[in-house]
Formats: sequence, structure tokens, C-alpha cells
Amino acid sequence: MPERGYHLGQWSQVRKIGEGAQGKCTLMERKGDGELAVRKQTGQYETINGIPLEARILQHILPSSSRLIKLHVVSFEPSRHQNIPYLIEWYEYCRGGDLQHAVEHMGRLSEDFIWHCFIQIAEALDVLHNAGSQRVVHRDIKPDNIFLEKKYHHEAPWPNLKLGDFGMAVLKKHTEGVFVPCWQGPEIPLLSRAGDIWGLGAIIHWLAHGRPPMRPRPANFRGSQKEWEGQPTARKPTALSSYYSGDLNDYMMRCLAWHPDNRISSQDLVYRLKRDRPRPRRHGR
Repeated sequence: MPERGYHLGQWSQVRKIGEGAQGKCTLMERKGDGELAVRKQTGQYETINGIPLEARILQHILPSSSRLIKLHVVSFEPSRHQNIPYLIEWYEYCRGGDLQHAVEHMGRLSEDFIWHCFIQIAEALDVLHNAGSQRVVHRDIKPDNIFLEKKYHHEAPWPNLKLGDFGMAVLKKHTEGVFVPCWQGPEIPLLSRAGDIWGLGAIIHWLAHGRPPMRPRPANFRGSQKEWEGQPTARKPTALSSYYSGDLNDYMMRCLAWHPDNRISSQDLVYRLKRDRPRPRRHGR
């Protein structure tokens, strides 16, 4: 049963947030105090000793962290259409939405904001890869899984970022078979902690260039755009322009090294980014 304060009858639906292979998310408002939360309903999920893997990772394996979305409550709900019950999870709500939508119409982003994102997402990966009782691979690092505690504006201080959506996370060093268009490294279909690092580098590339590190689909490629994105040779990082510093470009490229063994680790990345982050030099567009 849900913990006190998370019975469905105590809440009203505000709006649907999204629906996909990993579940259906709805923004809910508690009737008594106006508290907002995200209710996620999932029909297919892996369990370990009866505990859903996503909940086990967030509540039992990883430590509490300001860089990770907080999972409040887990329960089950009968399903009329399948043998297993629905998994119901209540998550904290981040008022700034996801990074994908927060910056897509903002034009050129300041270097300081990109360093801010770089450090905080790296810190989240360091928690996954090094701080838990087991090492976790997220496998779905992309802008719409990065959430902002408050609305983003061009002026600092920047909102805190949180990594969410652990529906594809695993406890294995290497896995195969998951496809995340544009954000996976050239070793696809192999996925590992180094693949999470590529995903971070791809986000930084997207923030600075407005696109992930992908070549345009060639005219002579006979497959679909999705099939093109599944080709290792579709990956091609582009160096940052002179608008951004050499250090920022260097660390992005170290995340986007072609071979997974040559990519920087999340722990080393956090240390170096904090050490080398310059003082803010640009704001605005």
C-alpha cells in the first residue's frame, strides 16, 4: 500500500507529462496542501527478490543525492489487461521541466551555464558509477532525462539539475539491445558506464552546437533516419567554436572518445571539471 499522503484519492490530475515504452507519467497535485508530484505507471518491469529494479536502485542501492530525482513511494495496482500488476511510483516534481525543453529556444548558451550542466550531470554519473552498494549503468543519458529544479533563465545563478528516468538502468557492466537514438556511442549495441559518459559528452555537444554529435544521413544511405542513427559511423563529434574555451572542448572530446576504454571516468571528470572551470565570462545569448 502507498505510504501516508500518497493514496490516489488524495490527489487530482494536473496534466499528462509523457507516455512511452518506460511508462506513463502524470503530474499530480495533492488536494490538501497543493504539493506536486509525478505519478509513473509502468506495465513491464524487472524485479529482484520481488522489488522492481528501478525502485531497488533508487531506494536501496544508490545513496540519497541532490543530483538524482527522488523516488517517494512505490506500490502496485491491479491490471485488467495483463497478469502482472502495474508498478506505481511517485517522484518529486522539478518545476523547471527537462533540459531538452528548457533550452531549445534559448539560442546560444553561455559557457558558464554549459560548465554548470557538465559538472552536475557528471556528479550524477559519479553517484551511479561509484557511490552505491553496486555500480549502476543508466543507459539512457539524454537531455529529456535531465531535470531542472526551477525554470532556466539566461542569468545565473543556474538551476540545480537532477538525473531521472531509471527505467532502463541496470547493474551489469555491459549490456546490449537498447537503442537511444543520437545519444549512444559508436560501440552500439554495447552499453556500459563508458556509454553513459558518451551520453554526457553528447549532451554538452548538443548544448554548444545545437545538435548531438551525429553526421547528417548521406543521400546514398538507403535506410531510414533511425537506421542511420544505429550506424557507428554516424557518430562524429565536432570541436567547439572559439566562442567556447579550449578546456570545455577538451573535456567534451574526452567524453566522446571513439573507444570506450579511452573515455574519462565520471570520478576523474568531476574532479577535473571543478578544478578547471573558469570564472564566468559570458552571459546571455
